[in-house]
Amino acid sequence: MESQPSLIEERGRRRRPNVRKAGGMPTRCRGSPRVRLKPQPLWERIGRRNLSQNELASLAGISSGYLSQLISGRKSPSPEVRRRLQAALGVNQFDDLFVFEYDDE
Repeated sequence: MESQPSLIEERGRRRRPNVRKAGGMPTRCRGSPRVRLKPQPLWERIGRRNLSQNELASLAGISSGYLSQLISGRKSPSPEVRRRLQAALGVNQFDDLFVFEYDDE
């Protein structure tokens, strides 16, 4: 019996098989970076602009629940959401609000 290749041939295209963890959600490849929102600089900027968390979420075009998940680190912002948050807070530098984290596995 042949072992399965790391790439699957499907309709003439090659793709990687889905890697799933116990909950059925896709996992990141080992060593791939994760972007995390830095809560402290975010709260400082929200305070300086006299905004509430709900107002910031509205300005960025995201739900307040999703913003809460970003702040707590449960979710990682997409590039589009990062751009929206930076625009809403008048931030030009990525490093002012976000940090890359790498898996230590």
